[in-house]
Amino acid sequence: MQTTTVAAQASVPRKDMSVVTAFPNHVVQFIRLLGGTLALAVNSTVINNSLTTAMKSISLPPSLITRIVDNPSSLASPATIGLSPSSAAYILEFGYTKGFKVVFILNAALLAVATVASILMIGHKELTREDDDTLRQSAQEEQEKQDRKPHTITDIELGSVGKSPGAKELQRC
Repeated sequence: MQTTTVAAQASVPRKDMSVVTAFPNHVVQFIRLLGGTLALAVNSTVINNSLTTAMKSISLPPSLITRIVDNPSSLASPATIGLSPSSAAYILEFGYTKGFKVVFILNAALLAVATVASILMIGHKELTREDDDTLRQSAQEEQEKQDRKPHTITDIELGSVGKSPGAKELQRC
């Protein structure tokens, strides 16, 4: 998420940087959560439809189809649900394997579209600004001015220590 923060900071004037620094993290996190929710719903629907189609193709009763979709681990011991091992192997091969293949291809296609869209839509933004040199120079001048100023510690800053014999030595530092 650091790259989105840097990109957002580079896109706004300096006076708005504090607002933009926090904003992208929350938005990106929300969009990732929303994307994960939608992807989970779509991918599980694709897999369940593929599984149901494979079971309908071998003429399983609707009650058994619902039972297997609701509890896929029942295919581990097909005899307990009244299914032959060859039917269970067919369901696994043509239901789940085909479903996961479709899910993979769908997600790969969406990734390719997102990559192309981001390449075409996101413009190049320089991280340096026109006023960088001016601000750097004024900061250096301010630092030099601070370095030339004599550093003294007053009795108020020292508190009760200011009355000690070593206080005069501290004031000369």
